[in-house]
Amino acid sequence: MKARIILLGAIVLFTSTMLYSQLQQRARDVVGLPVFVAKVAYTLTPESGEPLARVYMQIQNDQLTFLKNEDEFDAELQLEVYFRNQDDEFVFNRTITRKVIAKDYNTTNSKKHINTFYTDVDIRPGSYMVTLTVTDLNSAKQFTRKVNYEMPNLTMEGSNSRLLLSDILFFSEFRTDSSGRIIAFSPTLNNAFSSNSQTLYAYFSTYRSDTTDAEVRYVVRDRYNLPVLQNSYPMENRRYLEHFVKLNRYSLGENQYQMDLEIAAGEKSILASAPLRFFWRFVPDSREDLNLAIEQLRYIANMDSIKKYRKAGYDDKRGFFERF
Repeated sequence: MKARIILLGAIVLFTSTMLYSQLQQRARDVVGLPVFVAKVAYTLTPESGEPLARVYMQIQNDQLTFLKNEDEFDAELQLEVYFRNQDDEFVFNRTITRKVIAKDYNTTNSKKHINTFYTDVDIRPGSYMVTLTVTDLNSAKQFTRKVNYEMPNLTMEGSNSRLLLSDILFFSEFRTDSSGRIIAFSPTLNNAFSSNSQTLYAYFSTYRSDTTDAEVRYVVRDRYNLPVLQNSYPMENRRYLEHFVKLNRYSLGENQYQMDLEIAAGEKSILASAPLRFFWRFVPDSREDLNLAIEQLRYIANMDSIKKYRKAGYDDKRGFFERF
């Protein structure tokens, strides 16, 4: 059965200035292509709590071809989204064009300006292969990614039994209104942040068919499964809620964590979890952390080099990390 699509405001474009590191890591050796990072996350509609698959794509200005247009520079993109189910049957596709505008030439070459696009897709629970293609219409170059996605089955019996929770997203770049309320944010799709990030939020949404008392409980655990942050708070008596949880960055001094989340309403509860990672901007001090940092370079460095320095001494490892 062909899936329906719901576009919440079509596609939202949000330009970040601090998420460039995750794109830099993947952009090496593919200069000139519209390289992007992608993620599919589970989300909810405000009106009815209908579950949706939200497809995110992020691309930095440096990967795009801009043409001068009077006093600005324009890049035009074509975004294609394809879903196939576990039987390899085509169930959905969407093609969208978008324009990115840079006010000056330096901005066109910026790795710090990240453009975030998303679209929401209404699909049945199950396993999917999501194929995403970005075409730079100015250069006619393409880049494609494939993402495996599992749409959860959260159907509950009875209209008064629905208690739904979205996936958890983390972010550090956002905009607020005059009262300080967050009105837009750009998620970090790989859940990895710089070790000197100052502000960190977790985002999720909830929906419940009734407005009985409910509570949010969360705990952030380190790699040894020890809690380093935990809290709870009562939910407002509204069916749909967006939650912005500010995490104490100074309590997160290591590089690997997991956030566990529970929504409890009466006798019902629902759970979600998400990994959270930090990468080093400077050379780690301890031997253990340096070993872990070398391992994390596998995402951006030659694997032969990683294998070589796994067995190297501390000074050689430190020198390799500093050079990189």
